[in-house]
Amino acid sequence: MTRRFRALSLLALAAPVFALSAQQPAKPGAAVAAAPVDPCPIDLMQPNGLAIANLQRPKLANVKSADDANKVMKDVSKLLFDDKQKANPLGRDMLLAQFITFYVQFADSAKRGDVGFPGDKNQYVDLLKFADSLFTLIEKAEPKCAVTTLGWRNYKPYADRIKAAYAAVGAGAADTAEKLATRAMILNHSGPQPYDVLWRVAKIRNDEAKEIAFLQLAADKLEGDTLNAVVRSNFLFTLGRIQQEFGDLKTDKAAKDKLYRDAAKAYLVVLKEFPTSDESPYSMQGIAISANVVGDTSISNAAVAVVKAAPEKYTDQTVAQAGVLSTAGGHMADAVVLFAMAAKMNPYSRDYQYNLAAMMYESKQTTEMIPVVHRLVELDPSNPDDLMLFTYAFGGLQNSTKDPAVKKAAIDSVMYYGKLSESMPHRLFYTDFERQQNRTLLVGSVENRAKDARPFTIEFEFIGKDGAVLQKATATVAPVAPGATGNFKVDLPIGGVYGVRYAALPLK
Repeated sequence: MTRRFRALSLLALAAPVFALSAQQPAKPGAAVAAAPVDPCPIDLMQPNGLAIANLQRPKLANVKSADDANKVMKDVSKLLFDDKQKANPLGRDMLLAQFITFYVQFADSAKRGDVGFPGDKNQYVDLLKFADSLFTLIEKAEPKCAVTTLGWRNYKPYADRIKAAYAAVGAGAADTAEKLATRAMILNHSGPQPYDVLWRVAKIRNDEAKEIAFLQLAADKLEGDTLNAVVRSNFLFTLGRIQQEFGDLKTDKAAKDKLYRDAAKAYLVVLKEFPTSDESPYSMQGIAISANVVGDTSISNAAVAVVKAAPEKYTDQTVAQAGVLSTAGGHMADAVVLFAMAAKMNPYSRDYQYNLAAMMYESKQTTEMIPVVHRLVELDPSNPDDLMLFTYAFGGLQNSTKDPAVKKAAIDSVMYYGKLSESMPHRLFYTDFERQQNRTLLVGSVENRAKDARPFTIEFEFIGKDGAVLQKATATVAPVAPGATGNFKVDLPIGGVYGVRYAALPLK
């Protein structure tokens, strides 16, 4: 099977912008919008020491130097580590974690003495790990506070490190990007961004195993995230694609088969979760390649079953790909159903009409095949292969009918269309038709079946979903020698094209 994978840009996740809970102080003078009700039941105003410390948060949030931050932290630590605050340990831990989150804009670690923590004044504390441990204690003790703590986990220290990590990846600085992502991951274990960075780091280093593992984790972290559905679909498709690329390089059959099977699993998730995504039809193609390489039709059968169960959920391209897989698997009845659905969704596709007609012939539905071929010829009038389908259709009708008049008419039609096909002095066919979001590409050839060299001018109409002509284009083919072919290409900067038709080429 020919590979015709789409060229996909790799989508990068931005650090999420979370609105911190109502416990987050607004900047002085800022307008305060109505905040959603915070489900976290932890009281930050009792006992009195916590209430006094709480009032210091705006001050720490707005300091401009490490020295000023140290002063605020010492004052706050004196209050929070006072034994009297043990009456509300979760409140104390929440406030301390929030203060640390503000402080780490100046440093990831600090001496205990510099920030007023009890213990050895010269001992350094990893503040990211300390904040994480405090948030983890709170989340385990009060699960309702998980939304609040997530907002703080994703606050500026996390977002800044993720932004810098992506910039480092873009600059090819793998070590820097890895360090930043790993540090950010301490604050938020569930965020997809660090894993997104790390698989890109692995790609820079040509580390196949880590590239696969981290990309899988990045996709997994986005499961159920409707806001990033496009990114998850892209990640899963990319995962399947790189596994097949790695599989191509394997000489060990077991290793190759595993990579191809894993790729098919990733593609299948795309089909199930994102039926209308840009990656969906290409995922069907990827599954077909995996099934072919591994030699296991159950892989492609599983994909067909998913689409066949609810074809209306998918685009015409994905449904048609399922029809191709059904054909390859010898399931002609399924192929007819799927190509018929694709042709109904998009009656302007030459390929859908042709494949539907061909599968109808294989399924002995020759009477139903005739109007399909008529629609095909309206779109593709200068291709003798299409006319030959009439001979198959009427030949089947000739063999199946007992009515003498119908039999004679069928025989006459076979003769008529057979002669018309054989005498057509040219053959126009497409070799590539790509429908992209902002581009339409049509590539094809014209075979000169006449005795003399001749040029060809083809007038195309590109059709939209509702049947309207979105754009017309003329392709000119320089004189083609008898028995030779000349090529044409139409490349339009428009999307939304469903099909193409053209005016029949002159017979002389």
